[in-house]
Amino acid sequence: MALEREKAATAPAVTVLMSVLNAEAYVDEAITSIREQTWRDLELIVIDDGSEDDTWRIILAHAAQDPRIVPIRNETTLTTSRALNRGLAVARGEYITRQDGDDCSLPERLARQVAFLESHPDCGAVGTAVEMIDPRGASLGVAFTLTEDGEIREQLLDRMCLCGPTVMWRRECLERAGFYFDEDLSYTEDYDLCLRLVEVTHIANLDTPLYRYRQHAGSVSNRKRYRQRYNKALALERALARRYGAAPPPDKTWFVARDYLRAAIIGLASEEIAGAHESLARALDHDPDLLRAGPLVEEIVSRYTPNHSYDAAIAFTEAAFALLLPYNPSLAPIRARLLSQRHIQAAFAAAASGQLRRVRAHLRHGIYHNPTWLLDRGVWSIALRSLLPHRGTHA
Repeated sequence: MALEREKAATAPAVTVLMSVLNAEAYVDEAITSIREQTWRDLELIVIDDGSEDDTWRIILAHAAQDPRIVPIRNETTLTTSRALNRGLAVARGEYITRQDGDDCSLPERLARQVAFLESHPDCGAVGTAVEMIDPRGASLGVAFTLTEDGEIREQLLDRMCLCGPTVMWRRECLERAGFYFDEDLSYTEDYDLCLRLVEVTHIANLDTPLYRYRQHAGSVSNRKRYRQRYNKALALERALARRYGAAPPPDKTWFVARDYLRAAIIGLASEEIAGAHESLARALDHDPDLLRAGPLVEEIVSRYTPNHSYDAAIAFTEAAFALLLPYNPSLAPIRARLLSQRHIQAAFAAAASGQLRRVRAHLRHGIYHNPTWLLDRGVWSIALRSLLPHRGTHA
């Protein structure tokens, strides 16, 4: 009993969990942003999830300078969820939060969140608004933020409307929601945890941007897009089962079906063909009429079409309807419209670079899929120019 009292007396008020993997480019800045918090009563548990670069050396250098840092190293990569659970197992704080190894917290972040929770005893978790930054740290603007419990819990059925690493939880609320990150839901573990939290407590968001979220090609949201979207749908599916049992309301299951359809299209774009077909099957299990919603299908295919070249966009659009989406009368005009748009865009690009054969070929396909382009003056203009001899152009 005396030992427990001593441990409680020395436990920090706040635990910050940070799981990192091959983050040598940013981890020094990330750790420093926690060390420089105005809220001093904290521990920072940094889990190196099997890095092969200088990440571990940087972590140890900080730990040697600051006794509040607890370094943990995984010899092999376990995934973010499992790594965070290792940190959670030794966390001692009354309040627990996260920090990603490529992001930064502003100095007042923790103090502002603790103050909010202490002045709002009915609230079990609070996040913050986020400033988006590029790989060099330049601002890309502040993300839109929902702040109130009601609007957050409603929007959570549609999307992750909180920035996961910013959320600070009361320990006792986290214990009621399940003191773990779901290891089956890697890359969307924060979303799953927020869905569980709103089932046991109120949640809020500060509208002040206190966290700098870095966007770069190596981030999880770029590297694991398919698995992240699939697991997002799965997390929501499980949440609805917890809340409604075997028969959730159709207006709620529609969000699950939509997210599985998004995963299917992303899977095709990522060349994860088996996963794409599995995702589509799950989407139709939740809403058999989903593919009759033409505007939704068109929006999703358009959003996730590769855009690094016109040829790639055309090939992907053709593959989406030939290899994944089953034919039905609702999809035929969508396919024609999308292919027509892609070909006409490619024709104008080819005209600008003087590639006359490509102009003619793309115009032919674009008009085939949508003859109304024959009424467009711009189309007529490049068509006529492609038929006239021009010096310095490419046939």
